[in-house]
Amino acid sequence: MAYISSMQPCSPLPSFSLSLQDTDNYTDEINEGFTSRQEIDIDKGIAIFPNPNDGKFVIIAKQNESISFVTIRNTQGATVLRENNTSETELQIDISKHPAGIYFVAIAFNNSVQTIKIMKR
Repeated sequence: MAYISSMQPCSPLPSFSLSLQDTDNYTDEINEGFTSRQEIDIDKGIAIFPNPNDGKFVIIAKQNESISFVTIRNTQGATVLRENNTSETELQIDISKHPAGIYFVAIAFNNSVQTIKIMKR
């Protein structure tokens, strides 16, 4: 079980700061603004596409970094998918059985965790 420990507006634009913590005390800090409907391409080494999607998407670690694990949470903080010990540079993800909405994808690679917001149609 996860819960939202804080949520605060970051600016007058539609954005937010969100902190999620699950029962094993793993915390995701998310600072995101709602932006255009395009591929998410993070300069820290992760790309997710397509976004928005129908629940099927690809996570690619740039520069051949291995993805250690992926955790996907809904806006209520519930974990909908967890992939552990993947050691892959590219993952095919399928959350199509879950309802449309915003999801947060936490990806561990290169001794860091990057959280990216996606939209499932």
